[in-house]
Amino acid sequence: MDRLHLAYRLVLLRGMRRGEALGVRWADTDLDAGCLRVRQTMLKIGGDVVKGRPTSRAGERIVWLDQATTDLLKAHRRAQLAARLRAGQSWQDHDLLLLR
Repeated sequence: MDRLHLAYRLVLLRGMRRGEALGVRWADTDLDAGCLRVRQTMLKIGGDVVKGRPTSRAGERIVWLDQATTDLLKAHRRAQLAARLRAGQSWQDHDLLLLR
């Protein structure tokens, strides 16, 4: 599976903007309810990655997930936690959903 599969899925099937999908934090997800909250964005400006907020109040919203996406995110979370254990103290925790 492509490493950006989940990002593509959130953008194409759930209507998220690229920066919104890349800015989602695990703290903003509720996989039991099948939703996530858009509260921040991640954009590349020049050579820097910049964290920001959605540009409007309408941008801060709840995005409801289909069951297949929810299941993929749960599997991704397990894989990310395993990678974190392998990395030990060198892991830099940004709480980002799509960080690998």
